[in-house]
Formats: sequence, structure tokens, C-alpha cells
Amino acid sequence: MKITLEKKEFVKALQVGGSFAGKSKVMPILDCVKIKVGLDKLTIVSTDSENAISKRLNGIASDGEGTFCVNMNDLLSYIKLINSDKIEINVNGNTAEVKHAKGSFTLPIESDEEFPSLKPDENSVDVSINAALLNNWIVDGKNFVASDELRPVMNGLYVYCKENELGCCASDGHALFTDNIEVEGIPDFNFVLNKNAFKPVCDAISNVEEVKIKVGSRNVMFVADGVSVIARQIEGRYVNFKVVIPANNDIEAKIDRKEMLNAITRSSVGASKASMLTKMKVDGFNMEISCEDLDYNKKTVEYLTTEANGNITIGFKSSLLMEILNSISTNDVIVTMKDPSRAAIFKEDNEESNKIYLLMPMMIQ
Repeated sequence: MKITLEKKEFVKALQVGGSFAGKSKVMPILDCVKIKVGLDKLTIVSTDSENAISKRLNGIASDGEGTFCVNMNDLLSYIKLINSDKIEINVNGNTAEVKHAKGSFTLPIESDEEFPSLKPDENSVDVSINAALLNNWIVDGKNFVASDELRPVMNGLYVYCKENELGCCASDGHALFTDNIEVEGIPDFNFVLNKNAFKPVCDAISNVEEVKIKVGSRNVMFVADGVSVIARQIEGRYVNFKVVIPANNDIEAKIDRKEMLNAITRSSVGASKASMLTKMKVDGFNMEISCEDLDYNKKTVEYLTTEANGNITIGFKSSLLMEILNSISTNDVIVTMKDPSRAAIFKEDNEESNKIYLLMPMMIQ
């Protein structure tokens, strides 16, 4: 079987369709991509045995049809170095020969009989949502998901629709991110997207306006523009995260986001490497951000101007503070607090935004 295709488009398709190749060592075949060839199209499939992705590539030329598996890393590494616009793949027996104007590469192929096949659940809830919204939720939420062996349901992004509220949540017990919008005509559903599927799903939906989702009991399928991703659902009941979000934080401070981020970044140079504690002192129109490492006699202090209706001194982990500030898109950030032992809330300075970042404080010695 001879296949002729555009090199540039094939590389793009391999990078998407091969997202899960080599991610699991359960079976050697998982290092491969499965390539299904038709007369004018081919489909590239990869899996880690729990998640799978397929990418369709149109506009190829083939003198036959067939399916074979080939090592993803070997194939992609060679093709990316080819300067020719067109390449040719000849499949013959147990080998595939990649040919271009100035050379060729012959590599073994494997039978597709051992390649795991994942299928979407038959009984699913079918919905369509805005692709950019889901992409933003994954990008914002990935830094707040847990790595908890005792509560695996926390190790993913929770996405739900209930009573016309479409939302998400990610939390590791120390920090939390949530967002929601009002929708109409979408049935109730919920799923927990495992973190191994974050990047493949984002890659799949990056160039479309809407993504179709089939929510089943065991897995979730995302379909967009010739790409489909089947992601394992994390079993378990997600926590009622809304009850932990404080509603009575009465100290509010408004700060320039970029200035605060820069101050925390500079201040963290003097922080204890063990705790990375950043102390935030708010006093009317002044904010003092400081870090200290008593073991090495180091201390940093930064001063900012703020608008606050109270006084408080509270401590946070600097890395989580920076993650939150990097996720906020407005020029100013609104921080609400109660006392040094209770969670603080970070919000965008935008009345239309429902994004909430919750951060538990650290004890100040």
C-alpha cells in the first residue's frame, strides 16, 4: 500500500493524534499510533489504555486501504526533519518505508490486533458548549487539581450543568478555582476530567467555536473538527465545593494585579525554601508584602498602594499566590478576607466575571 501526503499537515495530525502515545508502559503497543488508511483520508489513533484520541486527515492519496501500528516517536522524529513538502509511505509486509526526495527510513510495523480499543458509553448525555470556555477552564484549573491517592475524585477538573448553571471546579484542598455561567437548553450533567486528558482536549478544541460532548458513566467523549477524545471519568462523588467558599469576608482590598505579582515574585527570593511563606499586611491604603528566612538571615519587603476597608496581616504560599494572579485577566484584583486563619477570596475586577479563587492561609509564626 502506497500513501502520499503533505508533510506539514501530516506532522500536525501526528502531534494531535499521537498525544497519548508513549504515556503508558502497560503494554509496548502503547508506544505506537494506529493509522487507519482510506482512499482519500487517514485516521491517527493513540491511547494510554484509559484515554484515547483520534485525528482525521483528509486530502491524502492511497492505492489501498488498511490499518497498521508504528512507533510514534520514531515516525514523528524522522518526518519533522524532512525538508520535502510531500512524503510517501510504502507499507509492505512487516515494514513501513517513509520516502522523500533525498532519502528514506524503513521501520517495523505492528499488528493492530493488540492495540486497545476504547469506545464511548452507549447511554450518554449529549451536549454542546463553547470550546473557548472549556479550554479556559482547563488552563485555569490545571494548576489547582490535587494529587490525592485517598480521594482520586479530586485529581481532575469537575465540570457540571445544573439548573441552567454551567460551571467547573478544581481544588487540591489548599486552593480552589471555580467559574460558572448561565445557560439555557443544556441538560443536567457532570463529569470529572482526569488530568492526563487536559492537553489533548485543549489541542482538540483549540480551533473550533463549539465542542460536542458525550457524557457517559465511565468516560466522556469530546468531538471537534475531525478530532475525538475519549477520556476516562474519575469515579466518585465530587465534594460540595460551594459550601467552603466564605460569604462573609468583610475586609476587601483592591490591588494592581501586575504590581502585586511583581512584588510577590521579588519578595519570594527571601522566603524560606521549606515553607515559601509570604506575609501580606493590609493597612488602609498601604500593603506590605514580605518574606523571611530566619535560618539564613534573609528578609525581603515590598510596598504597594491599595484600596482597603480594614486592617489584616495574613500569610500565603507564594507559589499559589502567583498561580492565582497569573490566571486573573483584569488589571486589578479584588481580595476579600476575614481573619488570618480563614480562606481568602481572589476575584477579577469585573462584575460580569464569576471566577473565584479561594486560597487557604498559612500560619504566621
